[in-house]
Amino acid sequence: MLKSVANGNSCTHVDFCDAEQISDYNFCDSLLESLPDHFQLNGYLDLSGSRKILRLPSLLVVGFYLNISNTSIREIPVFSRIGSGIDASESDLQFLPDNYVVNGNLDVSYCLKLTQVPRGMKVLGKLRAAYSGIRLVSEDLYVQDELDLTGTMVRTIPSSVVAGRIMLSGTV
Repeated sequence: MLKSVANGNSCTHVDFCDAEQISDYNFCDSLLESLPDHFQLNGYLDLSGSRKILRLPSLLVVGFYLNISNTSIREIPVFSRIGSGIDASESDLQFLPDNYVVNGNLDVSYCLKLTQVPRGMKVLGKLRAAYSGIRLVSEDLYVQDELDLTGTMVRTIPSSVVAGRIMLSGTV
């Protein structure tokens, strides 16, 4: 069971987590400072606006959707598994792991510190990177639906990039 989370927005830490007992948790704008290294849940995890959390657990497992928009989180851990999408818009995200697969949409719009899409990235939905700091797109990027690079510093997209639709309007 989860301890110290009876009042999600006022807790400062999570002591223990049992993946089978947890479905959805909303820590939006909370005072939470960290999650345990083996944090797992079956549903949706919302950490949006929680500026005190600086990193995600190294073995994070989220069954459905992860929202880290408007946070100070700098990277998605290499060994994390997210079920159906990630919203990291307006966060301090700087690093996405190589060969990472997102089973849904990935929103990194307005992530000014994120400068490149990593090698082997596969997004099985939309990749929204509008007005982000992205300058480089890896040549083996795969986006099932839409790749939105509106307002970025991307000058060229390698011909080997696969995307259902590419939006580049307003790029510098």
